[in-house]
Amino acid sequence: MAMHDTRGFRDQRTDEWWVARVLTAFGAGHMVPYGDGRRSNADAFVTEGVYFRRLGDETNKLRTCLLPAGCLNTVSHESVLRALDRAKSSELSIYIGPANLVSREVFPSAHRFVDSENLEWVYAQTTSTRVGQDRSVFLTESIELICLDDSALRRTIQFDRPETRGDFLASQGPRGLQELVISVKSLYENLPDNEIGSE
Repeated sequence: MAMHDTRGFRDQRTDEWWVARVLTAFGAGHMVPYGDGRRSNADAFVTEGVYFRRLGDETNKLRTCLLPAGCLNTVSHESVLRALDRAKSSELSIYIGPANLVSREVFPSAHRFVDSENLEWVYAQTTSTRVGQDRSVFLTESIELICLDDSALRRTIQFDRPETRGDFLASQGPRGLQELVISVKSLYENLPDNEIGSE
């Protein structure tokens, strides 16, 4: 569980941008605000208070709900939208900035595509380090998949040989990228409704 976990995302139903941040933790029957110096054992916290702010809202009004500890950046986009829907108005009025959002201008439009949830993705051809069976470290060709509509959704896919990545992009094209996105999204948990609560 990381202090002040933050996730920026677009609600594709309304085209509104939101930022969510963990500001409180609950465990052992009491609430502990992050940053007050009293937190000693992160494993003791079972739920966290997640606060949502709509970007562009100058009043800085927040909505809040409870999620299992440590899950803000590991759950599916759909789960975050359900949490937003169930969030209640909060008396807190603080600024939460749009951290972690990816700038669309950084990536060429030819590398962008939209998935079945109407989320926009981009791929970048990169290199990453890999550890061999003999524990040696070497560079390998990779594709980085980045969701432009949700800062938590991104993964690096490594290929065994440089030509494998090129062959994949040439032979599989958009269909192959969509399949990779499905695989990436399967790594994010769909939260049951009973694990999304109000504070």
